[in-house]
Amino acid sequence: MRWAQVTLLTLAAIGCASRPSALEEEQHRLGVDVSARTESRFGTNLYQVEVRNETGDTVTIESVAIDPLNITDVDVRDNHQAVNVVLEPAQTTIIGVWITITPRSRAASTNFDSVRVTLSYRTDTRGFLQTEIRSIGRPR
Repeated sequence: MRWAQVTLLTLAAIGCASRPSALEEEQHRLGVDVSARTESRFGTNLYQVEVRNETGDTVTIESVAIDPLNITDVDVRDNHQAVNVVLEPAQTTIIGVWITITPRSRAASTNFDSVRVTLSYRTDTRGFLQTEIRSIGRPR
């Protein structure tokens, strides 16, 4: 998991060095929804991240990270998924991310219904790092 954090921090530092304007950021926001595909809270769980390209450019999604919010005394592993998904304007894709959640004590909290989703993606001209807080949809 350390390499994932280092990768995200490196991408953030690179992004800050060539920071796009607020208008460019708004034009390059992707639509994001998250649903749980498994019912368990501890152990290995599958989350599906639906990403919609709402920009006018072709984008390449490089990575997806999911961090459960409002949980305590747990270890979260494997929450970073490297991908290479190309999305044309108005195209949607679903990316599966398997996460392992392990309690550290009996007091570990499993009541979470929202996650932080971090997407790393690029266009032909620059890279973007987008973070969203999303409620988790239930399995269909």
